[in-house]
Amino acid sequence: MLQTDRREFVRAVLTGAAGLTLTWRPAGAQGRGPAPITATKITDRIVALSGNGGNQGLVIGPDGLVLVDGGLAARAADLAKAIADAIQAEQARSRVLKFGAR
Repeated sequence: MLQTDRREFVRAVLTGAAGLTLTWRPAGAQGRGPAPITATKITDRIVALSGNGGNQGLVIGPDGLVLVDGGLAARAADLAKAIADAIQAEQARSRVLKFGAR
């Protein structure tokens, strides 16, 4: 049986931990870009945005928009696109409802 002392054991554990730290990647980050930002409609006026390092809220009102928590600064352009897509979908839906109500 192989005999090792405490120093060799600690050295092996630390070397392994250092090696894992250098090669570790977060789950889902295996060569791909960041996760897409998705919009989930909660009510007619409230949209939840996720995928930007957390969750954001968007309130659509007659006078404009209110964004709760702007998310990561590096993903601002992606967030703006997701908001624009959500607004366009809401405007298209309201047009269909208005057209159907005639």
